[in-house]
Amino acid sequence: KVRKNKLELIEYLKFSLQTVELSIEKSAIQASYSISDAQRRLWVLSQFEHGSFAYNIPVSVYLNKDIDIDCFKRAIESTLERHEILRTVFKEDERGEIRQWILKKENLGFTIDYKDFRKDQSKQDKVRSYIKEDSYKAFDLENGPLLRASLLQVEDENYVFYFNMHHIISDGWSMEVLSKDVFAYYEAYKENKQPELKLLRIQYKDYSAWQLDQLKEQSFKPHRDYWLDSLRGELTLLDLPNKKPRPIFKTNNGQHLSTYIDGAITNKLKKYSRENGGSLFMGLLAAWNILMYRYTSQTDIIIGTPVAGRDHADLENQIGFYVNTLALRNEIKPEENFNIFYSRLKNNTLKSYSHQMYPFDRLVEELNIQRDTGRSAVFDVILALQNNGEKISGIELKKEELIQITDLGYSTSKFDIEVIVQEIGDYLSLQVIYNPDVYEREMIDRLLHHYRQLLNAVFEHPEEKISKIDYLSNEEKHELLISFNDTNVSYPKHKTITDLFEEQVAKTPQNIAVIFEEKQLTYLELNDKSNQLASYLQKNYKIQPDDLVSIKQKRSEWMIISILAVLKSGGAYVPIDPEYPQDRIDFIEKDTKCKVCLDENELNKFKERQKEYSQNKIKSLTKSDNLAYVIYTSGSTGKPKGVMIENVTLANLCFWHKTRFSVPEEDRASLYAGQAFDASVWELFPYIISGACLYIVPQKMRL
Repeated sequence: KVRKNKLELIEYLKFSLQTVELSIEKSAIQASYSISDAQRRLWVLSQFEHGSFAYNIPVSVYLNKDIDIDCFKRAIESTLERHEILRTVFKEDERGEIRQWILKKENLGFTIDYKDFRKDQSKQDKVRSYIKEDSYKAFDLENGPLLRASLLQVEDENYVFYFNMHHIISDGWSMEVLSKDVFAYYEAYKENKQPELKLLRIQYKDYSAWQLDQLKEQSFKPHRDYWLDSLRGELTLLDLPNKKPRPIFKTNNGQHLSTYIDGAITNKLKKYSRENGGSLFMGLLAAWNILMYRYTSQTDIIIGTPVAGRDHADLENQIGFYVNTLALRNEIKPEENFNIFYSRLKNNTLKSYSHQMYPFDRLVEELNIQRDTGRSAVFDVILALQNNGEKISGIELKKEELIQITDLGYSTSKFDIEVIVQEIGDYLSLQVIYNPDVYEREMIDRLLHHYRQLLNAVFEHPEEKISKIDYLSNEEKHELLISFNDTNVSYPKHKTITDLFEEQVAKTPQNIAVIFEEKQLTYLELNDKSNQLASYLQKNYKIQPDDLVSIKQKRSEWMIISILAVLKSGGAYVPIDPEYPQDRIDFIEKDTKCKVCLDENELNKFKERQKEYSQNKIKSLTKSDNLAYVIYTSGSTGKPKGVMIENVTLANLCFWHKTRFSVPEEDRASLYAGQAFDASVWELFPYIISGACLYIVPQKMRL
């Protein structure tokens, strides 16, 4: 294994050792200090509405023992004195630069709240209500304090130690450091002893300055180069199937769900990762990547994950915002099996870990990507394995408890979906926070069930091709593949769209078919005029089935006449918006090699001799499997592409629409879409084969 991974080991050791050897020096005493890249990003985000409380980190510690309240308050105050970052605020200096200012404890305005709920009827409800209210209360970054702490007494020997810190001064690791220090001070004060906490050699301000200096060093260049290379090119956006439109501006609303992965699946996952030289996290990440591919068909997947950012020995007992984020980008090759993909993902993840010291926030700036106001930067989904603390054991869960998804209520979300995994005995706990403004609960429930099923399938048969991995339950297979897809309906597949139109003309010849401004045509008039134009096209241009005829006209009733005429003549129409840029028009005309362009000039030629052409139906060789039209895509992802649609497909759409939306002859519908946009097909044909009246929305009104 060493020989096989020689290059990766050398790269990892070279940069990790180089980082460890660098000493963090204490900063000279100043009025204010520089902030880290991560703090700068959070400060910016906090300026938006609801942006500040989204980064609150509330924690509750339950204490089943008698507490000396005075000693406990003294312990919290000593912890504040020990860690400068707890006395830090953020504001502009005289040059307009955001910096961190460290206040003396007496100038911070910090107080410890004590609540006695022992005499209340609903003690636990009171505690929950207190915590919920404080959890979403915004901090004042400029004035502080950025820590709130409370001791809530429920019984004589039952307390809740609750504290809430802004993320700009803390992270998940910091929570444990704060709790540990508070209780170390408390035990010492309670026994009237001197606390035995090792002196902190540096503070967060020293780390901030050190990190900024490191970014200028040559030794950090390989880290920067690695990430810029890893995230080069177009970054794909992960959009899972859902019914909700994404908000224009990103929100921080969240819903917190909880579920489990049972012992059997967990054991398979651990065993596979161990035997293949990986980790539990790598197995979870590999399966999650595959599920994202199966949900979206995207093969380029970027998932975020947090790392502690505390490789340096001086940082272990520090409180502060050290956590960094890695953007783990992996390519899915559907015809490969899981074993091959896992090996590649493992190597990519190890490389990313070896470059984890480069700040994600600096990377986002240097990537210079075009930001979407409704999304996070680089990725929208995060997966984390939380095993910093002690492994929880001794818990037994029933089968129904393992598969159910529990709603834990409102939370704040920083991403579309956050998945936090933790080992609990023989199981894995899944804590999921999703943004309900982006995804609906039903979709998230389904996603979690599928993740559980895919984990089982993939570690049971890792040799299976990724494209063939089965993650559906038997019930879902029956519902989705049999019941849901049982859409066969009898409709006249042998008929063309003009056959259907002419049948309607015979039924309702005097119904108004089309209205444009002050002009209107009955079904009979529309049929007669389109027959004449069809005769003109066939006689002058010998139109045959599948021949293409472009229609390049301004919006009017003649646009509808022209479409029907092309179809009646036997050809297929190609709509071209005359407002298109000339190069796009030229491209479509060259690409289609149309027999004729039915523009205003050609129409005028026809109108001059219109009386010469019969209003009777002309003979056409067109069948249902011949083309009806070709519409070009926008070309936003490359060159425009012509999509060819047959008569039978158009008839299928029309009959489904009539069935689904019930189109009677009394209906009035608007043709709003541009003629070169595929929605125009849907707005046109289901109505003119039903005897309804179609109003063409004039261009001025459209705009």
